[in-house]
Amino acid sequence: RLYSQALSRMIFCDRCEGIVSEINAVASLCDCEALESLLMRAQEFGVPERKYVDADALFVQLQNAEYVIGLLEQLGAEASPDPDDFKRMTNLVRQLDFLGVKSEVSDLKVAALRMVAGRSSA
Repeated sequence: RLYSQALSRMIFCDRCEGIVSEINAVASLCDCEALESLLMRAQEFGVPERKYVDADALFVQLQNAEYVIGLLEQLGAEASPDPDDFKRMTNLVRQLDFLGVKSEVSDLKVAALRMVAGRSSA
């Protein structure tokens, strides 16, 4: 019986760590839709909140259009060659659209061109 309980606990912990890894991955890409889904899954599964508190705080911040715009401006200014930056930018624009904010397409084009130019020279 004790072995069975230990095995169940180990399986639970492995699943929790898998969910937390997924949460961290989508949070790093600012994918609000996927993050919401995973946060609900973590809550339903019983993952301790302390394991994903930062991602939960990010999710709340992503509901604020000013915060999202700030992140977009920061990404545009950095012009990083990181391919994940384009995913972040796309997800942030999608979130602005969800929030009902129209983003300046020209500013995003300029930022995207900077990112592409940065990749070309890298």
